[in-house]
Amino acid sequence: KVRYAAAAEQHAALAGARADDAYKAEQFRRAAGFHRKAGNAAAGLAALEKAAAVPNLPDEVSGPVWADYADGLLAANRPDDALGAFRRALGTAGPASTAARHKLARNLIDARDPRKLPLGLELLTQIASAERVSPAEQEFHEKALVELADEAVLAGDFPGAESRLRTQLR
Repeated sequence: KVRYAAAAEQHAALAGARADDAYKAEQFRRAAGFHRKAGNAAAGLAALEKAAAVPNLPDEVSGPVWADYADGLLAANRPDDALGAFRRALGTAGPASTAARHKLARNLIDARDPRKLPLGLELLTQIASAERVSPAEQEFHEKALVELADEAVLAGDFPGAESRLRTQLR
């Protein structure tokens, strides 16, 4: 744990050493990961807050930052703040948006709250029905198809489950 804490401090120092905003945000995000591995979730969340506060980030940097920040907020039992961070992650382009959409969908579905389940299924449907899927998004696309089929089986909709699974095989 001591090595992880030292690595986190090094990445935080690197973030302050350069003026490049994308580099700075990425270093804070890496520092947060090392803080979490060192068992210091609060310091990890603080590093993610610094990363999220960096202005004018490109989507390929801000998407993962906001997705990780949402995870940290959920771990800190701050679901309302996490929802805002998920919204920011979903607003980015690329694989980070798809990953955030999938994570939010799973959280909503796994809660098994009848009020949250439809939104979780809708998010999975958005992923599954994407017409163009990049290689980085392929895993989430396939998971969404299988998870929607699983939910259809649980609901007793066997033809719907079969349809989803056939779509995956194409």
